[in-house]
Amino acid sequence: MEEDTSQQKHQARIYGEILEERDRQDQKWGGQAHDDKHDPCDWIAFIRRHIDKIGDAEFPEVYRRQMIRVAALALAAIEACDRRTDHGVGDETFDRE
Repeated sequence: MEEDTSQQKHQARIYGEILEERDRQDQKWGGQAHDDKHDPCDWIAFIRRHIDKIGDAEFPEVYRRQMIRVAALALAAIEACDRRTDHGVGDETFDRE
């Protein structure tokens, strides 16, 4: 049981870091108004760009930082998708604006 609690605390810390990164991205780029201009191909490109920055992951801190950024971008993509498709309900296609 104690191990589960330790893992849950560790996961909660990671989730907190991802949410902090989302807040940072929102401050930098403008939040929902900016995010909603992007289609799935854009989000894939953004995520791929951050994955490419990892390189050979020679340094664990670089790998970890980029993975937090990738997770935050994935969260932003899901949030934008849900807004575009009535909160995840339906099967609306994405049109570029």
